[in-house]
This record gives sequence, C-alpha cells and structure tokens, in this order.
Amino acid sequence: MAFLMGVVADHVYSHVMSRSIGEQLRQLLVIDEAYYLLNSPLAELMVRGLRKFGLGTIFITQTLGGISSDVLQNIPLIIVLGGNDAT
Repeated sequence: MAFLMGVVADHVYSHVMSRSIGEQLRQLLVIDEAYYLLNSPLAELMVRGLRKFGLGTIFITQTLGGISSDVLQNIPLIIVLGGNDAT
C-alpha cells in the first residue's frame, strides 16, 4: 500500500511541478491513511513545494508516529479528535 501511494503521489508531484508558478489554489489533493506516505522524502517535497504551483494538500491520518520532523515543521497542522457519535 505504501508503495502504491508513493507512486501515485510521485506522479501528482511530477505533474504539478511541470506547471508554471501561480498565486491561486487550483486543485486540492486529499490523502487518506497518510501515515503510509508521511515518513517518505516525497512528503517533505510535497509540503514544501506544491502550494506555489496551485496544489493544496490535506493529509489524513490517525497517528503521527514516524512522521519526519521536517514535514511537521512545514505544514499547517490541524488536529481533529474524533470520538463516539452523539446519542
């Protein structure tokens, strides 16, 4: 699973980097189960470089273990805690 997610993320990264730099957000990439990808060097490249090419990225994960400190320092981090549904 980690390999496949890395291949897809690499393809998206390569495509976006081939575009010209822009000021507007044009696309949004949402990656669920992001712990498969967040410990790879590709994640650092994504959080550092894609915004200026018009691609916003949302990583969804249930754990922060194993994530590179460089990635955590370069993303706006929002923690959403889930719980039981209200009854």
